[in-house]
Amino acid sequence: MEPVGYQIVHSIAGRIRIRVPWIESDPQASSDYQRLIEELSGVKTVRISPLAQSIIVEYNARAISISKMAELMIALMQQVKLTPPADASTVEQEPSSESATPESYEVSDPEPTPEGSVPPESTTNHSTLKQPFVDVDIEQSSAPLPSEPKPTFIPEIPSPWDEDISG
Repeated sequence: MEPVGYQIVHSIAGRIRIRVPWIESDPQASSDYQRLIEELSGVKTVRISPLAQSIIVEYNARAISISKMAELMIALMQQVKLTPPADASTVEQEPSSESATPESYEVSDPEPTPEGSVPPESTTNHSTLKQPFVDVDIEQSSAPLPSEPKPTFIPEIPSPWDEDISG
């Protein structure tokens, strides 16, 4: 598995830019990453620049601190790059004689929160899985994957804070 590398190029209250090398070479992961960041409460805009290998996020500085935004972006980056993709075409449902209705399971956020603080709504995952766990046989499947829409990239606007100052 490839390492998840990043560099915080700059961060000021309300705006952060992170250089992420895999943004250029992995459009699916960068699209997923952009979508996850856009879902965060307080985020105004998210721009990805594949050529600059960077992502710029503008957010409500009153709702999210600089350090918290950096922490959230890094956690989401790890979620996108370190979580193996689920291959839906390889999952086969075994017939069950017990019940025709699948069980529901609730998945919650594993990160503990400090006492007295409330996690933002968008960072907790309370999705409900509609199927119980099933055995997977990778060799039997030959069905093509459904086509995914191509991600839309917004061109980057140059900023004086983005200049690399190396003397």
